[in-house]
Amino acid sequence: GKIVRPDIIIHRRRQAENLLVIEAKKADNPKGAVEDKQRLMAFYSDRDYLYQHCAFLTFQLERASAPYVIEWLCCQDE
Repeated sequence: GKIVRPDIIIHRRRQAENLLVIEAKKADNPKGAVEDKQRLMAFYSDRDYLYQHCAFLTFQLERASAPYVIEWLCCQDE
């Protein structure tokens, strides 16, 4: 019953083609990361959404050599 809005979505408007859902966090604020990952998995498995790909993006602002990390949580077989 709770409305959930992911940070970033990529989909085709007016079509049942949901391509990618992304949740993002700063590395120095890991609070809620577990819940965000669970939410991503729900977007992947929920019949109303069925996103093809899910990613958890962590920004590491203090590390210039690797300013972000992408964790792919689920992908449909193509």
